[in-house]
Amino acid sequence: YLYLTHKLERMTGEEEKEQLLNIISSHSIMTWAHINMLGEYDFSEEKRKDSVGILPPKMAA
Repeated sequence: YLYLTHKLERMTGEEEKEQLLNIISSHSIMTWAHINMLGEYDFSEEKRKDSVGILPPKMAA
């Protein structure tokens, strides 16, 4: 909500504001609520190694 409020405050055109408000009201801003944005993620090569032997399609041939 904070980012949307800030964006609305910075907009100068009434038509732009109205368009953004229509978009906000017709879509859920909580779409990503099920994703843990505060977690610690490790995408290092060591962690990305396949532990069960399944290769991506373009490497399997």
